[in-house]
Amino acid sequence: MEARVGRWLPRSSAHNIIRGLAVPRDIQQYIAFLDACEISGSALHPWFEAWVKIRGNPRRHDRGHRIFRSPNLSQSERQFVNWLDQQDAVHDKQIVAFGQPEWVVINGQHTLAYSVSYMGGPTGLAA
Repeated sequence: MEARVGRWLPRSSAHNIIRGLAVPRDIQQYIAFLDACEISGSALHPWFEAWVKIRGNPRRHDRGHRIFRSPNLSQSERQFVNWLDQQDAVHDKQIVAFGQPEWVVINGQHTLAYSVSYMGGPTGLAA
């Protein structure tokens, strides 16, 4: 294990993660941990989803991270960046139409809102 991912995942960190005493410090250490566990290919996708759900999209809070600027990524790191690109593209395409603004009352206050249509989903208001 250490020979494969020792640079990004020290043995002590892997031990602490396995024992539930720590979580990976960043996406790179998380991916190294998944590599050490021999999780690869499409089996990584649910793990990527879990990371984004718990820690958020790293592009939104850590755009300067090495994973987004290095040409020398591991196969799993490249797969994460590609997966994230696909997720961002789906998110960007979900809102397909905005209607005319209208005044609505939310929590007793008048607010200008727009009707919003989502691809494959419900229509709602965006204040």
